[in-house]
Amino acid sequence: YCWDALSEIVRIFGTEWWIDGEYLNISKCERGEYVSLGYGHGLKSGLSQNENTNAVKWFTRLIPVGSSKNIDKNKYGYTTLQLPGREKYIDINTQYGLKEYREEAAFSEIYPHRVGTISSVRSEERTNEETGNYTVYYVKDSSLPFNPDEYMIGGEVVHMTFNSGTLSGKEFEVNWNNDSKEFEIINQYPDENTQLPGGNLIPSAGDTYVLTNISMPWNYIEAAEIQLKEAVEAYLSEYSKDISVYSGNTDYIYIEQNNLPLLLGQRVRLLSELYFDNGERNSRITRVSRKLNNLGEASIDCAETISSSWKSS
Repeated sequence: YCWDALSEIVRIFGTEWWIDGEYLNISKCERGEYVSLGYGHGLKSGLSQNENTNAVKWFTRLIPVGSSKNIDKNKYGYTTLQLPGREKYIDINTQYGLKEYREEAAFSEIYPHRVGTISSVRSEERTNEETGNYTVYYVKDSSLPFNPDEYMIGGEVVHMTFNSGTLSGKEFEVNWNNDSKEFEIINQYPDENTQLPGGNLIPSAGDTYVLTNISMPWNYIEAAEIQLKEAVEAYLSEYSKDISVYSGNTDYIYIEQNNLPLLLGQRVRLLSELYFDNGERNSRITRVSRKLNNLGEASIDCAETISSSWKSS
């Protein structure tokens, strides 16, 4: 359905969709110059505050869980990637109480790794009594700055995932040959007539790749920890927004005299000594319910975030 597709699009791009007349807008719904609203300034009574927990995740304690990829507990001391300061959790806005939230998926692709480039490829023809003739491919990375033998994880087989070339996105088990400084790619057989790598899907010089199931040198671990820290800070910035809904009933006389627009997305400067430290906060109108016999008399909601599950709720 159209609204499902739109919801998925705006989720990926971190924005909103809204309709204005015949126009579909994919952007945050904000428009107009800021107008002040508060008790005695367009509202008959003070603002009321309500939770908007369907809008975004809400928490005051974030427990970030790093990836376990390329982590050797025996060397690193932990089973997952840690923050540089080894914090187990980070608190924000604890004045609202303690609500824990554990997040793992958002940080799952941050792990110690190196994007390597294949410098040369060779192949060997072999014969097996059961399967007949087959080809084995060997790849070399002449700029590899460490010996993989020194970073093997016990019980794990090293994997190579191609980031470019005809094998882009495909993952293979590999064996490291320390004498020839090559990786031997272990063939895969999707069916009895197909070999990978094989045919047109073979590695080439210039293809990029990433190794997993291998413990990386410490400088890669440090870089991943810093990347995790930056990702956690960005996550906190996104989900530490005020998700409250501020509501009020308009004073139609003030609205008409000052010609204040009551439109979805209208930028407003909310006035309240009760809710805001400096007595005001910029927001926008997210709901308007007007009286048909007096369009200046309305009930409005103002919020920074909106619920993405409007259809189900």
